[in-house]
Amino acid sequence: MWLYSFCDILNYVFTQIFIIDIQKRMIMQQTLFIVILAVVIAFVLAYRWKKKAENKMGNMSLNYKSKQQIFFLTKADIVKMMTVVERKIPIKYTLIGAFKQEAIRSENTMSNFSI
Repeated sequence: MWLYSFCDILNYVFTQIFIIDIQKRMIMQQTLFIVILAVVIAFVLAYRWKKKAENKMGNMSLNYKSKQQIFFLTKADIVKMMTVVERKIPIKYTLIGAFKQEAIRSENTMSNFSI
């Protein structure tokens, strides 16, 4: 009788340990699946956000034209062009930069500057 009871107790203990072990594995697998799913969702959302930002910037560059005009001139070219403008519009030029003297140099025509 005591042998039968002891075997029942061992059977019960091992069964419970085995069931608990199976439950732990299932919980770990479910947790791992949830973590992997969360990481995949985060990467997908980040990728979509990046693409959306790139498309927005691309559309902005197509819709908005720059008002900046870039051109190359020699000093003689710009003096000729600005002389015509200076006759029509009063312009004051101020030389800026890091200089040893404290006096601010200003001129009414560009041709007076010797750069």
